[in-house]
Amino acid sequence: MAQDRGHSGKRARTGPTSVHIQQLLHLREVARRGSVTRAAAALGLTQPALSSSLKQLERRLGITLFERSGRKRALTQDGHATLDFAERVLTDADELDRRISSGGGNEVGALAVGAFDAASLYVLPDVVRAYRHAYPKVDLTLAVDSSSQLLARLRAFELDVAFVIGPIDDDLSTVEVGREPLHIYAPQGPWQEPEDADWVLYPAGSRMRGIIDEGLARLRVSPHVRLESSNPDVLRQMMSLGVGWTVLPAAAAERGIESPPAYTRRAQVGEMAVLAVQRGGGHRNLRADAFVDLARQVRALDRPRPAGEALARLAPAESLGGMQTVEPRRARTSFSGRLRAARSFEASEHWQKAAACYGECLSLIEQGDSSQPGAPELHLAQGRCLRNVGEWRLAWLALTHAFDGAREDRSAGAMAQGALEISEMSISVERVLPRLDEALAALGDENPPLRARLIAARLMRADGADDARLAEEAARIAREHELEDVVLQLATSVRAAEQLAGDAPEMARRRRSAALALAGTARLATAARLLLEGGTILLWEGRIADGERALSEALDFTRAHQLRFYEFRVLSNLASVAFARGDFTKLDSIINELHGQEGSVREAARWELSGDFDRALALLPKPDDAGHIAAFLMSIHGARARVLHSAGRLDEARREVAHWHRAFDAQGAMRRGGIGATNGLAEIDVAVAVLGDDAVCRELYAGLEERRAQRFGGRGLDLIRGALAERLDRSEEAAEHYETGAAWAHESDFPVDEARCLAALADLWQRAGKEAEAERLRLRARELLDRVDATTYLRRIDDQSLAAAT
Repeated sequence: MAQDRGHSGKRARTGPTSVHIQQLLHLREVARRGSVTRAAAALGLTQPALSSSLKQLERRLGITLFERSGRKRALTQDGHATLDFAERVLTDADELDRRISSGGGNEVGALAVGAFDAASLYVLPDVVRAYRHAYPKVDLTLAVDSSSQLLARLRAFELDVAFVIGPIDDDLSTVEVGREPLHIYAPQGPWQEPEDADWVLYPAGSRMRGIIDEGLARLRVSPHVRLESSNPDVLRQMMSLGVGWTVLPAAAAERGIESPPAYTRRAQVGEMAVLAVQRGGGHRNLRADAFVDLARQVRALDRPRPAGEALARLAPAESLGGMQTVEPRRARTSFSGRLRAARSFEASEHWQKAAACYGECLSLIEQGDSSQPGAPELHLAQGRCLRNVGEWRLAWLALTHAFDGAREDRSAGAMAQGALEISEMSISVERVLPRLDEALAALGDENPPLRARLIAARLMRADGADDARLAEEAARIAREHELEDVVLQLATSVRAAEQLAGDAPEMARRRRSAALALAGTARLATAARLLLEGGTILLWEGRIADGERALSEALDFTRAHQLRFYEFRVLSNLASVAFARGDFTKLDSIINELHGQEGSVREAARWELSGDFDRALALLPKPDDAGHIAAFLMSIHGARARVLHSAGRLDEARREVAHWHRAFDAQGAMRRGGIGATNGLAEIDVAVAVLGDDAVCRELYAGLEERRAQRFGGRGLDLIRGALAERLDRSEEAAEHYETGAAWAHESDFPVDEARCLAALADLWQRAGKEAEAERLRLRARELLDRVDATTYLRRIDDQSLAAAT
């Protein structure tokens, strides 16, 4: 009989249709497997029985559910609509059955959870363990896929809840579980600008890649992508092997690392919102709800606590000038909203978030959203924030954009501000000095306080014929405008202004006082620098206990305000003290905190002390890592020369000494004796006296004699003075230096320095025929070196004793 069909092609029906749940189950199984044969096997039915059930369902509904494609079955449009209905009915029926069997709760049944790669590896493991412990009778299954695929599987009723990357613009039910910061991570190695580096990133088109591309664009970085992978472990491994830079969730890059990694964290480019998504509608899946609630609780416990609530022990809260630490609400994407958010984040010392918001403002300016304030001002603020958290290479890019933009705008004040912020960083003289000079020329007499600060910054960097004239000008302006920070910087940098400062304790006290005042006006970076300088001055004057206390206070300050740039430098000085004392437990703790920063030099010195020279050399930074900065080059070449000399590899050591001296020549401030001027000399140790040429030794000895108060740099300088005096055939002066150094090291509890001075003095007495006195000094030196397992120097003393006996 011919069938009457409506206009749509469906069979006409006149009333409600009776459909069995079993038929809907058969439909779902065939749709999932694409074959009646495979579905029948899974259901435990014969193929004819399953086909009959489907035909009966089609007759009752008056539609065609499947189209044949070879042996496969493909759903028609009506079939898809019916399957959606079937999924809802079967889910509700399953839920009802479980509620009845479990008394209406969520303790029994099945739960299918989906998660994207990073969430499955680093966000959910703790949640899964906690859920299985709380609900042991729930049959929990996990699926890992991309966010888009997970959402498709959720809509197809294959998953009960999916953890995906937001945002989700859909009718689905979403709950934000947490936010994971996305940071740039770079392998350790030679200096590279982000634009010059290769990158390994998530696949183009993925949700994660979209967030990353947007964040990198705000930082003015266009990555050259060498490899793509959706697996964060693959990206981390490729990056740590040096294949390229990457961007990862902090949890993926940093969790589970017990030793310093082969890479460093850099700027935050954005945040990854982790959403728990369920299907919308009136019914709730209680087991999925319980899993999501538990995920939120676990993530809340795992979230790091905010820092920066106070000046720690440095100053009372009321001196902060009303700065608040409450994190601002997520602002609108408008320019004014993002600018308010940026300034609020910066005021509350959330530097990375502030930098990201300033970057968004810059992007909006490029899109024509606003022209006020100008791009140079925003670049300056962004660079300042990036520098504060130790992202100095990206900070350099932002600050140079600020300076160049101010030049184009002919804004002398903005140029001066940019040059000052750049001068705070450890960048080579060749990169900083021209900008300081250009800013000074453009500024003229327009802003005297700003001019004085530019001069003070310049005098920290260069050694020119007009230094005395500029110093006098800056000192005059500082007195007229009561610029204490300028007075202190001049006293640090130039001998011509030494009359402005007192002795080391007074200089440190004045720096602390100035830091308190500057912190109250939100000039936190300058305050941190002054505190660091105060502690360093005390160390270099030989006042170790006072210097350590001052540096501990500086460390509290930098951590309270999340100033990573200065925190690393403070920790480096404290590592030198720990090494000199032989406190290797404390040294290891500091090295772990430094995460491969300056701590590698001290760690290398420790292995050198034990006689493992190859390991020491492997740990030392390579010269390319110094970024052409003379001070860093001095430290690196000096440390390499010292280790090679200790290892007896003299030809290689001589080459390093030559490189060291070229770096010394390039750093004019070194010759004026500013703070840390002899740090590179402390690293090279007595190798410079043994392997340097006569002219170098005479120059160094004369300079050290002018600055006798300077004694500390991780290695006592009296020992180096003595070695240089010996090289110049001044035995009596050498003996005086060794005796002074041994007494000072004993008072400071520096066993290795004391022992080495005693051993050097013993060698002098041996050559002078005072055998008994020489042996007494060697015995005392052995006792000291035994305390810290200083194998290298114990061997030298044994060699001296053997030579004396023969």
